[in-house]
Amino acid sequence: MSSSMHQETLALSPELAAKMEKLGITRVPADHFYVGGFRYTQLKDAIAQAERQLALR
Repeated sequence: MSSSMHQETLALSPELAAKMEKLGITRVPADHFYVGGFRYTQLKDAIAQAERQLALR
């Protein structure tokens, strides 16, 4: 999996952006880390899994 594969940002239509603003919804970008087919939101968890996999080799 290349790192650029997961860097897409979904564009919002002006209508959706206006609805978000009206409803007080905030959009926050989030990092995801991929190891062995699993997705992690915490880098420390991805590192721990990668180290476990490495130890099994």
